[in-house]
Amino acid sequence: MPQIPTYPTKVVNVIANAERERRLIETAEKYGASGYTVMEVRGGGSTGEQAGVLDSDTSILFMMIVSQEKAENLLASLHRMIGRGHRILVFVTDAEVLRPEKFGGGIFTV
Repeated sequence: MPQIPTYPTKVVNVIANAERERRLIETAEKYGASGYTVMEVRGGGSTGEQAGVLDSDTSILFMMIVSQEKAENLLASLHRMIGRGHRILVFVTDAEVLRPEKFGGGIFTV
């Protein structure tokens, strides 16, 4: 069976207060993410438990899949947000996709 080609991308994940969602959407659009997924999340850690009972303590997971090139600029922008005191957690994972054009990578060559 022939191997199906996949193309490298980055999944940029941001955990933030739900009040930051609009700013994250603007950032995603500015740096070329073709889309995003947002989920309400709960958890605990060094800052205590985030139960999501009130809007002010509701956290979201904001996920974007972007080309490796776009990830660099997007991450630089998120790093600046952290430097300005925004309490966000950013983590990045490598991913392989079947349709690179959907994620702003154009046609990739292997």
